[in-house]
Amino acid sequence: MLSRLLLSGHFIARRSPSRKWSNDVIPEHGLGRALVTALDQFATQSGHEELRSAKLLLFGFSATGSLALRMAAYIPKRTAATVAYAPGQYEPFGVDTVVTSREVAVTPQFIIANGRDDRNGTARPCAYALALRAQGAPITFVIQNNTPHCCVLNIKMLMLQWFQQPRGFDCLLRHWTQCMNSSSSLTMARS
Repeated sequence: MLSRLLLSGHFIARRSPSRKWSNDVIPEHGLGRALVTALDQFATQSGHEELRSAKLLLFGFSATGSLALRMAAYIPKRTAATVAYAPGQYEPFGVDTVVTSREVAVTPQFIIANGRDDRNGTARPCAYALALRAQGAPITFVIQNNTPHCCVLNIKMLMLQWFQQPRGFDCLLRHWTQCMNSSSSLTMARS
């Protein structure tokens, strides 16, 4: 029910200068407002008023990875953490254009880029991660080696473990990387 409220007509496709169609990743244009409105309506209808202020764990892949990162700036007080997998979007809304304010810098963020991603690459997600790291943000950035623009299931276990302890994750990540075989290994970028 909630997913229908969120997605029905709110993730708008539009023409992009560099591509035929593009998803609208600006929260203010629809999907961000729709999420907050849907949660408020659901809180009223269900009698669970705590949903109006509940912290959110945001996840997105590709364009919705860029959206998840932008949502942290749109609703910083409601964002508990974000995970952006192979995040990106066509010009002019690449992940490197996401605002990195002080409010966003306190939100734990997990950015996963894919080493063979021919759409979003690794440079822009890395630039975003480094910009936040420079502000002291609790951010984890990894590159999934030899992986194209796909494969969310590859990071499922890692992502779920990160959600359990996003601020103390470096030690866990090193242990997890040692357990992976070479074709699926991850490398971590740290500043």
